[in-house]
Amino acid sequence: TIVAIQFKLVPRSVHLAFDLMRRYMHQVHGIGRKSLQLVGVGALCLACKHEEVMIPSMSDFIYICDNAYDLPSLMEMEASIFTRTSAYLHVPTTHDLLQ
Repeated sequence: TIVAIQFKLVPRSVHLAFDLMRRYMHQVHGIGRKSLQLVGVGALCLACKHEEVMIPSMSDFIYICDNAYDLPSLMEMEASIFTRTSAYLHVPTTHDLLQ
């Protein structure tokens, strides 16, 4: 949530990112510790593109990961999450249920 505050993200973006991560990890087994952050930032990047008006740049997402990944890796992860979650981005989240 520090990232969400820093980027001034709407709560639905964060909830959607968690849901995308959950669904992706259900499909892809054996994700290592090193890749877990990449999955998280890829899911958040994808969620922001769906929910936000002002979308942080890909380089901003790489920066918050302390430059642990490069742009092609993030783009590939984002595409993989999109494909593996069957491109369902408009799903009810816990944020929707709380409103």
